[in-house]
Amino acid sequence: MHVQGTTAEAIESVSTNGLPIYAMLAQRSQADRLVCFMPAAQTGAGTRRFKLFSRWSWQTEMPNQHVLALSDPALGIDDEIRGAWYLHPSHDLMIDMAQLVADQAAKLGIANESVLFYGSSLGGFGAMGMASLLPGASAIAEIPQIDVSLWPSPGSIKAMETRILGTSFSEHRLRHPEMIDVRERFKKSGLVPPFALFSNSTDMSIGIQREFMTDVMESSLPKLGKQQLLLTDHISGHYALPRQDALALINHWSINGDLASIESVEFELSI
Repeated sequence: MHVQGTTAEAIESVSTNGLPIYAMLAQRSQADRLVCFMPAAQTGAGTRRFKLFSRWSWQTEMPNQHVLALSDPALGIDDEIRGAWYLHPSHDLMIDMAQLVADQAAKLGIANESVLFYGSSLGGFGAMGMASLLPGASAIAEIPQIDVSLWPSPGSIKAMETRILGTSFSEHRLRHPEMIDVRERFKKSGLVPPFALFSNSTDMSIGIQREFMTDVMESSLPKLGKQQLLLTDHISGHYALPRQDALALINHWSINGDLASIESVEFELSI
């Protein structure tokens, strides 16, 4: 379905180390918010895609927001990796991705405070990191990893070490902890962005998500807006929210301009 007053375009930028950064933009004629969808990992089934624009199809149901869907430039490092977590042996790709978003927001006349990053799992990890790089931007992160090296998937960890980093996570952490851990990303950015972290009691990362929230609350870093961990019984395990629930969250942010009362969205939440 085409949304009236929409111009859609493919965007390509180049990171400072030469890797291409791909995105898709749906520009509305009268929108004053920008929603940025962060990429998820690709499953083992099906063809591995070099450009993956998670949730891009949702833009047909979002007539009141500009929509930007980003692909992970780290997929360009290796031909087989299906989830790269924006990693690079030496270069901070997330900074270049944030610059692409900042450039597009400026062209659209959108302030950082009117930018929302949304993602699940790998994308949730990225959403919080990206929001910290655009001071004032917000993030909705579903079932995110907090420390990539602790993701309980030995095959994924080994693939990232051998195919992307060329070294172990423990060695890479010594030089670039911000690429691995959201808390270190916040430290490097010098702030904690507004975010709502959605999870459930059976997600495999719930323990470190709770630890993360304690660390955030105890951090001396400046905190912008509100930071929340919201547990839902709407899903269980490592699964994202249903599409309509996610769109309800986005619309709530868009109407209210922040995440302060996001827990009031009408699907069953329990803290």
